[in-house]
Amino acid sequence: MQADFLKKVFFALSEEKLGSYRTDHSTTSEIILARYLYNAALCEALYLPLQIAEISLRNAVHRELTATSGTENWFLNHKQLTPRQTQKVAEAHRDLCDSKGDYTHGDMVSRLSFGFWTGFFQRNYPPSLKLACYLMPKVFVHAPKHELDLSSISCQWTKIKALRNRVFHHERIAHWKDLDAQHANILRLIGWISPELRDMALILDRFQYVHQNAMAPWVEKVRCLGQNEKK
Repeated sequence: MQADFLKKVFFALSEEKLGSYRTDHSTTSEIILARYLYNAALCEALYLPLQIAEISLRNAVHRELTATSGTENWFLNHKQLTPRQTQKVAEAHRDLCDSKGDYTHGDMVSRLSFGFWTGFFQRNYPPSLKLACYLMPKVFVHAPKHELDLSSISCQWTKIKALRNRVFHHERIAHWKDLDAQHANILRLIGWISPELRDMALILDRFQYVHQNAMAPWVEKVRCLGQNEKK
C-alpha cells in the first residue's frame, strides 16, 4: 500500500525533482522523500530570517539615499546606480506602469530585486565604491567598526543572496555544510541594521531545531504515509 502511495507522490512531484535527493541507485523511495521533506523544512525555517534581512536592507538603503539625495525618488538618478541597477529600475518601472499605472516610491522600493539592493555593496563596479563606503556605516549602523570592510560586506551579502535564491525557488540546500554559519550570519547582519528586528526574527526562528534533528523525524513521518489509505 505504501509503495503505491509513494509512487503517486513521486509522479506528482516528478521523478526529476526528487532525483536530486538520490545519492545512489540503492537509495530507497522513503529516504529520498524524507530528504525532500527535510530540505523543505530547512527552507521554511530560513524563510523568515532571509525575508527580514532583505526587507531591512532595502529599507535602510532607501532611507539613506532619500536623506542624501533629498528625494524619495533617488532611483531616477542613474549616476549613482550601476548599469545593472539602472536596467532593474527600468524593468520595475515598466512592470508597475503595466500593473498599476501610477505608482509610489514605496511600490518601486518593494518591486526592486534583492540583487538590486546588495548591488550597492559590490566591489566590481568602481564608480559606486564611494557610495558604498558612504552607505556602509549608515546602513550597518550597529556593526563593529572593524567589520565595515567592503570586501567582507560584499562577500557576506553575496552568500545570503545565493542562499535566498535557492530557498525561495525550492531548491536543495540540505547538503550544504555551512548552513549553521550562514544562519548565524543572516541574524548578525540583521542585527547590524536593527537589533530589534534581529530579536523579532529570533522569536519565530526554528532553524537550529530543524537542523539539529536532521533526517530522523522525516523518515518516521514518511513511514506513516499511505497507511490510512483505503484498499
